[in-house]
Amino acid sequence: MPHHLGDDYIDSNSALEEILHKINTAIGSGRLRSCAEHYATIIKNINITEAQMRVMREIMRGMSTNQIAKKHTLSVKTVYSHASNIKERLNISTRYTLFHYFTNNSSAISVIESNFLRNS
Repeated sequence: MPHHLGDDYIDSNSALEEILHKINTAIGSGRLRSCAEHYATIIKNINITEAQMRVMREIMRGMSTNQIAKKHTLSVKTVYSHASNIKERLNISTRYTLFHYFTNNSSAISVIESNFLRNS
């Protein structure tokens, strides 16, 4: 196991007893976090550019890469790059998952935008 993951990391290949022990330890110590808490922490620390912010808004609206590129006079490759950077910073692997994440967590956009404005 990589050192940076520490004792809290639960490997799906671990023995059931080890997994249960780690879960019970985390519950008892109050260190267990939900997915929402995990993403809230990530979102508070996300730092994106103005161009990435525009692409993120358009993805939320359901626009395709080609539509975003045309609307903002960007190359398709640039839009793809911005979307990839956003996904990487949020630890999300697909654009589909990114779209649904923002659709289901509309407050996340507000947090990202307020952080963006504060850092500008």
